[in-house]
Amino acid sequence: MKAGITEENVDTELDAKGKKLDLENYFAVLGRLWDPKTQDHTMEIPNGMGLKRFREVTDALEHYENARYKNFPGEKNADINLELVHFRYGVPRIITSRILFP
Repeated sequence: MKAGITEENVDTELDAKGKKLDLENYFAVLGRLWDPKTQDHTMEIPNGMGLKRFREVTDALEHYENARYKNFPGEKNADINLELVHFRYGVPRIITSRILFP
């Protein structure tokens, strides 16, 4: 799986409720751009726009379901693969995935 982040490079920034992120159990919404060279969604979205982390699955699912292509400014003519991922003990598991088209 190409989740793009691992436990080693995730900081412990605060979530909306002011609690630290548990690196052993959290949810993330990951976005990756289509790369014509690799023929896969492997390019990171600049400025941190392609990664949002959440303590609760309900918050992550709400963000995932409300994400639209227009929420990624500056990305033109590149499909975006959006994944809702559960990280448990450093192991990423995709819950759901979809493609956003321009």
